[in-house]
Amino acid sequence: MHELVTPPDRELMFDLKSGRRVPVPPALPTLTSASLQWDGVLLEEHTVSSVEVTDVCPLNHVVALCLNSQVEMEWTSNGTWQRFTLENGTVSLIPAGLVHSARVPSTCRYITVSLTPSFVAAAANSFPKGRPVQLRCFVARKDGFLAGIALALRKEVENGRSGRLYGETLATALAVHLVHHYAEEPTELNPPVGGLSQQRLRAVLQHIEQHLAEDLNLNALAQRAGLSAYHFARMFKESTGTSPHQYVLRCRVERARLLLQVAGGRVVDVALKVGFSDQGHMARHFKRAYGVTPEVYLRTEVKRRRVA
Repeated sequence: MHELVTPPDRELMFDLKSGRRVPVPPALPTLTSASLQWDGVLLEEHTVSSVEVTDVCPLNHVVALCLNSQVEMEWTSNGTWQRFTLENGTVSLIPAGLVHSARVPSTCRYITVSLTPSFVAAAANSFPKGRPVQLRCFVARKDGFLAGIALALRKEVENGRSGRLYGETLATALAVHLVHHYAEEPTELNPPVGGLSQQRLRAVLQHIEQHLAEDLNLNALAQRAGLSAYHFARMFKESTGTSPHQYVLRCRVERARLLLQVAGGRVVDVALKVGFSDQGHMARHFKRAYGVTPEVYLRTEVKRRRVA
């Protein structure tokens, strides 16, 4: 059951009775990250009047965050039913391949973040003894870090503007936390020491420069440096003083300024040319960097060229 499965447009579970993969719950989510195409990560938000599943197991590791003020749930993964009270902010973890049944008789609102086993395994490469990762199930636990990351991912889906790099960076932090705190075998994080070598850093920066207009991917950048995503993000920040996501934003804003200065043209065209999702996305970061909107900057440059 621990096959490497890339989440589809919906998160699926394997139904032991029918032998089929089914969405749980069957109703469409009120919010989903599917269109953002995060690599190995899928977020869904659901509001359902009730939930009942029998003998199902997830194909991926699923972190569920309760958004209700309080709701009762019955759960079993070993033949013995237990009752839990889910409260706003409590987190549950269902590892890939865990057969379970659950009942929630009342209205429930929650977020799920699913991570493929391969995504979590890549995070485990940040730890010594790179053995296969087996995570421990838990229900209705307070874990502020997991809850915070899930809410940050949800906000990113709502905004839908920052692209894959930021979302996958958040998901990597979530995966590392799971391996560090909830693996069957206790693991101590082997923290990265120092920054990237000049050769590795040069290769990564050159790749960013050449592909700035594309939706850059954290794992692709990490592979360019020959590192796990976790190690790469930490060592990149040590070398540059900023995260990969913030560095890419800074490069995009600077290239947009140069294009407006030299070529002019429509702001929306410049935004797309440098990799922003739309004009508003660029405007927000441009004003933060230069104190004016791209439109004001462009008008100022047009006037300056006329005077010159």
